[in-house]
Amino acid sequence: MKDSMSSNEAQLHARARWEIAYERMSLELEPPGSGFWDERPRDLKAAVQLAPAALDEIEAAYGRGES
Repeated sequence: MKDSMSSNEAQLHARARWEIAYERMSLELEPPGSGFWDERPRDLKAAVQLAPAALDEIEAAYGRGES
């Protein structure tokens, strides 16, 4: 995260990054309209990798000042 970013900006950025990760995971876990998983390409691994980075950013943005 950039040093010049204010606390509010960092929190907004972290929250947006988490929402993107959440949405991506939701799309990967939602069954296709046909009900057949094999009919839709999926990249669950990529979706899962977004979550820890987003959570780390949330911790950094919101965890400031915690002991």
